[in-house]
Amino acid sequence: MESDEHAALRANNPFNAKRAALAGHWGWEFAPDAQWLLGRWPVLPVVARWSSHYRAAHADRCYGAVIGAMSGVEFTVFDFQHDLVRGPTAPSWLASSWMNFVTDTVWVVSLPTPMPHVQVLPKKNGYWFLGWKLGRPTTHHAAFNQQHRLVDTDPDVAARVLTPAVVNAAVALDLGTWALIGNDLVYTEASLHGGTPPERIVEVLGKLTAFLAHLPYDVALNP
Repeated sequence: MESDEHAALRANNPFNAKRAALAGHWGWEFAPDAQWLLGRWPVLPVVARWSSHYRAAHADRCYGAVIGAMSGVEFTVFDFQHDLVRGPTAPSWLASSWMNFVTDTVWVVSLPTPMPHVQVLPKKNGYWFLGWKLGRPTTHHAAFNQQHRLVDTDPDVAARVLTPAVVNAAVALDLGTWALIGNDLVYTEASLHGGTPPERIVEVLGKLTAFLAHLPYDVALNP
């Protein structure tokens, strides 16, 4: 059951109305509540996969969904509100945070063909402090390798998917947390200060559409 705190925050956030207007302008669909999306993509941070020490204080929520197509690419965008993760190795600033939950905006765009699972996580992301054993990329881009980690990703698959073209595009487009899972590319950003504005939603959709052109789809055909 949704807590009064979560319900009040969702009701008072004006970005739901802005998203409805955005959807209407582009001829997209809008759903103020999108709980059916919960757990649909088993990648961080859209699904809770915490260690046994972690206990949820609030129910996870999906809301403010916009569903449509842009430049011929189908997409779903929504906000995902969940508890702030405090792992056993969390730094003091995170462990002592007054916030009880955080909100991420999630973009999911359809791929032209299924791709092997790859998830890229920036080291600056708070989930880095959960103490998991994460893989390190071994691409041509030294800074990318240093600043990112791979989650639940086969190193051999990562080597074939993270080509120079893919890595260069990810860096140029400033993509942070993203994953390939089945027929979808999932990308997330923290939603701060009143929610992700409509113009940012459209901007990121443009980035992701451009990013699709660099993916090595021959890997999907010859896994």
